[in-house]
Amino acid sequence: MALRVDARAARAPSSTCRLGPGVSGLLACRSGTRSGGVAGGGPAGVATALAPDPGLLGAIGSALWDLLSRLARFVRNLWNPAPGNPAPGPDPGIPPPGAYPGAPPPTDLPLGPLPGPANPPPGPQPPGGSKPGGKPKPKPGPKPKPQPGPKPEPAPPAARKGSGPLLRRGSSGEAVKVLQRRLEELGFDPGPIDGEFGPRTQQAVKAFQRAERISVDGIVGPETWSHLGITVAKPKPPADLGSPDALRKVTPAQLAQWGATDKDRFFAALKPAAVEAEQKYGVPWQITLAQAALESGWGKHAIGGYNIFGIKGTGPAGSVAVKTQEYVNGRYITITAKFARYHDFYEAVSLHGKLFHNGYYDKALAGFKRDRSPVNFAKNIHGIYATSPVYAQSLIRIMQQYDLI
Repeated sequence: MALRVDARAARAPSSTCRLGPGVSGLLACRSGTRSGGVAGGGPAGVATALAPDPGLLGAIGSALWDLLSRLARFVRNLWNPAPGNPAPGPDPGIPPPGAYPGAPPPTDLPLGPLPGPANPPPGPQPPGGSKPGGKPKPKPGPKPKPQPGPKPEPAPPAARKGSGPLLRRGSSGEAVKVLQRRLEELGFDPGPIDGEFGPRTQQAVKAFQRAERISVDGIVGPETWSHLGITVAKPKPPADLGSPDALRKVTPAQLAQWGATDKDRFFAALKPAAVEAEQKYGVPWQITLAQAALESGWGKHAIGGYNIFGIKGTGPAGSVAVKTQEYVNGRYITITAKFARYHDFYEAVSLHGKLFHNGYYDKALAGFKRDRSPVNFAKNIHGIYATSPVYAQSLIRIMQQYDLI
């Protein structure tokens, strides 16, 4: 027997369904629709029962629209509530969280503004960061690194005022003591304050000259005295030493004393007679002074009293036998020889010039007449006047060291 389904009876519950507020009303309406029963059986009845009801669909759409409107107002009030209008509470028509079977448990999330950047990022900028329509700003290039320039040289120490006699290694006397005391005051160790210009005093002088950035030669001349800042009176020679004849009055002891304490005075005593001998015999006066210092040990070993040139033979005052060293066959030997004697130093200097005209020194005399070079003269008498293998170098060193050339 066929089961008939009255379509009106099936739709009756839907036609009288009234939706309550929120989702609960919707579900109640849907439940009532299902509880309307099935009037008939068979496929036709099932199809009729499962056919969509236009009234039900309209009710569902209306309920969803109402729900979305409420949700939009709720979110808007949470994001930006109006002054004096607090955010609304939960809609009474909406079931509380967890009311549906299988719903997740509620979570306690703080209500407040939605997270996001306080200052929204600007929109796309034109290239170069300029305003629309403006010219793009040129990108600044890398700044050039400053190159270190040369360091300025420190200014040399200001020169002080001072003066004194010419002092060098071998000098001695009161002026050397003054020099040593001054070096010690300035922090340069000259050794014992003994008035002897030895190696340690010379080293102290060179260190001082190097610190003052002046000529480093170990000789205390006008420039070094000026930087030392002290004045030492130069010993004045006797007034009559300006003439050649004045040398006749100088004793061997005096010349030896000057040679030990003041070599400038030693040369000053001999120079007038040496210049006169150069004019008469053509021997450089510088050679005469250097030989007098070298051969006599600065007047300390004058043979027979006045022979300061080591001239052998017989002189105006006779001769004297003296032991001496000669360089023979590559070694020094000691012999006894006769040496000339003189009555005074002037006689010794004058006859020293005459000695060079014995035929052995013609080359040296001719060379000096041509080039006026005391250095070449020293080289041309090497091996003739003395047997020492370093004789010429010794003469040249004395002339250079004591500013004779």
